[in-house]
Amino acid sequence: MSHLIRPNTTLPELFDKVRSMESNADKLFVLRQYNSRQLSWFVNATYNFDFSDYKIPKHKKGFKPPEICYLTLNKAINRIEAAVTFHQNGNIAKYEDLMNLVLEGVSAKEAELLEDLFNNKKIEGISKSVWKELYPKFFRTEEKTETNKDQV
Repeated sequence: MSHLIRPNTTLPELFDKVRSMESNADKLFVLRQYNSRQLSWFVNATYNFDFSDYKIPKHKKGFKPPEICYLTLNKAINRIEAAVTFHQNGNIAKYEDLMNLVLEGVSAKEAELLEDLFNNKKIEGISKSVWKELYPKFFRTEEKTETNKDQV
């Protein structure tokens, strides 16, 4: 079985590849090979940020494959973070403008992935235990929970 990951692999492509793996060990092996800023950011946002108040603005659904898009999720992280900050500061119009730029600029599958993120959907086919092993810093542990109880 080949585990080769191209450096320009998109998150939807990576998640599809990982979902096809049978064991968590194989999934972790592939994810560790790919470990990138965008993957780390996405997992952290998935498990540590509540997007319930963030509505996806109306936008044109993309159809372009990643190879011809001028924007990738990796390049869009700063824009997404800026959009979230505008939303938190009450500037919904600027939030919607930036999110439209992102959603219309990335590939169709990346836009769908972002929509799922903003709808608080977890990544199907990859268990939380796999993400905990890959990025333990993003998850509370029992030790931390017990320590925090002692401090109260």
